[in-house]
Amino acid sequence: YKKPLARMPSLLNTKPDMQRIDSVVWYANTGAPWAGLKQRDQFAARWTGSIIIKKGGTYRFDITSDDASFLWIDGRVVIGNPGLHAARTIYRNTRLKPGWHSIMLTMFENHAAANMFLKYRGPDTDYHHTLVPAEMLRPSKKNAKYNTGPFYTPNNKGYYKYPDQAMLLREGSLTYLLATVRAKNDVHLGLYPSYLEDPVPSRGKFYEIVIGGWGDQRSTIRRGGQEKNQVFPHTRNIVSKYEYRSFWISANRTSGEVAVGRGHDITKYKFMEWKDPEPLDIKSFAVMTGWGGTGEWIFESQQRGASNKRRQKFSKIAW
Repeated sequence: YKKPLARMPSLLNTKPDMQRIDSVVWYANTGAPWAGLKQRDQFAARWTGSIIIKKGGTYRFDITSDDASFLWIDGRVVIGNPGLHAARTIYRNTRLKPGWHSIMLTMFENHAAANMFLKYRGPDTDYHHTLVPAEMLRPSKKNAKYNTGPFYTPNNKGYYKYPDQAMLLREGSLTYLLATVRAKNDVHLGLYPSYLEDPVPSRGKFYEIVIGGWGDQRSTIRRGGQEKNQVFPHTRNIVSKYEYRSFWISANRTSGEVAVGRGHDITKYKFMEWKDPEPLDIKSFAVMTGWGGTGEWIFESQQRGASNKRRQKFSKIAW
């Protein structure tokens, strides 16, 4: 939109500027454009699809947004979060029978920061509060052009090359990742100085990052798989099997500094770092889970200071 927005615009019969599949609704609060979008302000989005309910009962749904958002289930408004405001969460309870239910979520952003989350809890989650997961959703359109769904890793202690290596971001001598993961323990990332082929090596020369290892009690940085722990901070409950958690991982090929922090701002919330006297120039990456845990991974592609020359009016995102 070219003009400021004060209320939710009507999206009925509106042709979207972009259409894709989001496997979960999870957009962290940021003043930059969302991944894949060019416009950071004055836009609206709509997610449409279905949600599966396996166990009937009362479910609490939460929507967090900046600015307004609305949630429909089976054609009726369940939650309204209207107006211009900072990130704000509204929740409501609703009873649902087992089976598929239509669901629609809309939001708009006027100015400054924007975010959007869809969470729930109830019989299907053992009453744990969590993002509505990908396996409980299906898209309303089978021919959506773009899939940003999570990448799954099994409980087998083996590294898997991430399909989109363009998520390995670069700024000068710095190479970094913006990772979001759901796992109960032992989140492993391998940063390799060569271009990977399958099967991915678990030994040799690379940086191994472990987050939430040792039963989600400690984390470490290693030079090589299962090699010496260069740092070993206490990081109890840093990952979660119920919620997605965000981390950044960086490696500087000039200074040798390898660092890890919470969130997606690589200048903040660092919780471990190590300086390699013989720095590696990272060219690819892989991910792994095991030791009783599986993983769901999402990587962001938005670099700091990304260009915002092209503007978009409206984004429609379908499950």
